Amino acid sequence: MTAAHTTLFTQLLDLLDHVPYLGLRRARTAPDEFGYVDFETRTVTISDQASVPQAAVTLMHEIRHLRRGACYVGDEDADEAEVVDETARLLVPGRYLPAAFEAVDVLRLAAELGVTAHTVRHAVALARRDQAKTIGEVA
Repeated sequence: MTAAHTTLFTQLLDLLDHVPYLGLRRARTAPDEFGYVDFETRTVTISDQASVPQAAVTLMHEIRHLRRGACYVGDEDADEAEVVDETARLLVPGRYLPAAFEAVDVLRLAAELGVTAHTVRHAVALARRDQAKTIGEVA
């Protein structure tokens, strides 16, 4: 297990400390879906077609949903966007990103962290946005 995988596992355990009961299963899901959460039974379902990195990202994502609770009707898109951002920040910590974002080898970093390339790209986009916001606030 790499240091990054240990970090991922530790983050997952930390999240589980805030989820008193969690059921987990792998099953067939809709073709465009890697997983979902049933709030009533507190069960996370991960697609049996998901790769290991997809399953890791999906599990962290769905646990974030459980921690936040069910979203309000009408706020689903905003809630989903926040969970996607939180998940990317957790799984790709800033310390793994070089100062020059263009230098990120997305596939290498995804493999190193055990996550999807999409998650790394999203984390880079968030870091760029945060950097631009900070520069704008200083100016």
